Amino acid sequence: MSSKIETNNIQRRYVISSSFKMAMLFTILLSFSLASWGYILYVSSSEIYLHIIPLSIAILSTFAVVIISFLISVFVVKKINQIANTAVSIVNTQDLSRRIEVNVKWDDLSNLAHVLNILLANIETLLIDIKNVSDSVAHDLRTPLTRLKNQLEDLDKTDPSENTYNALANCNHILDIFNSILKINHLEHGRQKLDKQKFDIAKVIDDAIELYQPMMEDKKIALIKDIKSIEISIDKSLIFQSIINILDNSLKYSDKRTTILINSYKKNNFYILEIIDEGIGVKEENLENIFNRFFREENSRSTKGNGLGLVLVKKVIELHGGKITAKNNNPVGLIIKIQLPIR
Repeated sequence: MSSKIETNNIQRRYVISSSFKMAMLFTILLSFSLASWGYILYVSSSEIYLHIIPLSIAILSTFAVVIISFLISVFVVKKINQIANTAVSIVNTQDLSRRIEVNVKWDDLSNLAHVLNILLANIETLLIDIKNVSDSVAHDLRTPLTRLKNQLEDLDKTDPSENTYNALANCNHILDIFNSILKINHLEHGRQKLDKQKFDIAKVIDDAIELYQPMMEDKKIALIKDIKSIEISIDKSLIFQSIINILDNSLKYSDKRTTILINSYKKNNFYILEIIDEGIGVKEENLENIFNRFFREENSRSTKGNGLGLVLVKKVIELHGGKITAKNNNPVGLIIKIQLPIR
């Protein structure tokens, strides 16, 4: 259940804010300068003063404007950059628990930061509620769907038909979606702990490739691999599932008689794994979106899938302290790059 965030305690002290003080200081200095030089002009009858004084007033006023403007700009830019840097960090890490630092000396921008923090808290609460709802729905519907699947399997054995086969396939597809949602939520909420042990990751990759080798041969897809052997601390089951998900995508979206390249290497205490295909690729503006839940490009909707495979992969890799990126292959296809820390 989401909690209501009280906003009645927002402080508004615009009249004593820092920017207001600086503006007032500038006005006072400028007024004092003009008054002083005006008095000198009044008491002086010398012709030289009549020429020098206006120029002196202009120079002093310009100097005052420059100094005060600089102080205001330094203060404002520093605060704005602080807000912007926090916002960029939240976008990059998708960590909505982060908050913008609010200065104890309240000012206009501190009030803005406080309001943005309230907005972030509301968004975080809403997203948690949505994820909890999807978790509950997936959990509650999985049991009746499993029963339905078992009944369809029995029916397919006793009275096989195309309709029964299609119904069973659709049921399996829905169950796959629900199982993926539950696994992602368990990983996000820390309900599934990593069982990390030292494994030769090359063996894990080879096992995943072996599983998909027959399907690659059916599509006459050539596989080129150069995999470096090294022992690193991983959750073998989750890494295996992640590699399978990537291979499954590469296979689904690649035409017959194309090539899939798998290579790995060590760089700066990281184990790098690249899976490169010659499939349909992704529009440049959508490359970051492929790791979002249920995202699928229009040209891929005719291919079986649920838009959750890479979401799960990203979560698994991040829990291992690693990083996953995607970029288009030249001239066609997609490059998925995984970086895992060597510990």
